Amino acid sequence: MLSRRNREYDYVSDEFYQACEKIKAEFPQIEHIKVDFFYGSTLSMFRNYLEAQDVDAVLDLKHCSLKPLNKMSVNPEGLIQKCGLEVLHLQAVQKSPNRVAAKEQLQEAV
Repeated sequence: MLSRRNREYDYVSDEFYQACEKIKAEFPQIEHIKVDFFYGSTLSMFRNYLEAQDVDAVLDLKHCSLKPLNKMSVNPEGLIQKCGLEVLHLQAVQKSPNRVAAKEQLQEAV
């Protein structure tokens, strides 16, 4: 059973892991980013999982790309909103040619 579940990690790209490392380097308040898969569909199972994994915040999925892994997959948004933990809300970053210039201006101001 566990060997089948390990196949889910094949869906996570190396680029994703590299992006996580960049985020951790840029934001020192982020101590740990863990990629894991939750198997269950009830709020009580989800809360037990979060407690066992010592999770203190979860990411809001509104600006994330999320695809079901199989026909039994459930959308986790409802579980995340009701789990009782802090939900981190991210805003989509607009890519523009002025972004680099704005970042340089911000660094000069600091």
